[in-house]
Amino acid sequence: MIDLVVSLAAIWGFMILWAATVGYIFWDSGRRKLADQQRFGWLLAGLIPFVGFLAYLALGRPGGRSRRHGTRLKRPQGAANLDPPTIAAVAWQGAGPGQQPLTQGFTLAATAGPYAGQRFTVDTLPAQLGRVADCLVRLAQDSAVSRQHAEFYEQAGLVRLRDLNSSHGTTLNGSPIQDEVVGLGDHIQVGNSVLVIEGN
Repeated sequence: MIDLVVSLAAIWGFMILWAATVGYIFWDSGRRKLADQQRFGWLLAGLIPFVGFLAYLALGRPGGRSRRHGTRLKRPQGAANLDPPTIAAVAWQGAGPGQQPLTQGFTLAATAGPYAGQRFTVDTLPAQLGRVADCLVRLAQDSAVSRQHAEFYEQAGLVRLRDLNSSHGTTLNGSPIQDEVVGLGDHIQVGNSVLVIEGN
């Protein structure tokens, strides 16, 4: 009788853990706004007990191998045949050590999260986003933002955005990224905050 109870308890424990892993994949893929097909695929993988969950953690999270490698910059309405504007070739000039002032900076307009309606000016690079005081774009009221979450920097005359191993990742136009070129009109999500890149 005791053996039967122990066996049933082990089976129930296994099933509860398995259901929890599938639930986590469902919750996390929705929070990260994965494409429907991608999300459905990971949910199917999650039905393989624990193997699917471990695969999701290894490959489906920000920084995993399944992230998209190209970022399509948004085109202005009515200009389908034109290349989208990028924050590029902006006459970078050396300043203090590690800092490069922009002769033409840009603005981050918050459209969602605790800072919705506010604007942040970025006029020097590198520029970090995070909760600590030394971040140029400080999002201290967004508890889902890491202390040092992401960073804008310049490379070959282009402005790039890289994730700084944040807890919840960084998305660009709905796709998780590690390091990508950014342009005007791009939507960046860090934590619960969505920031749109606009010109000054």
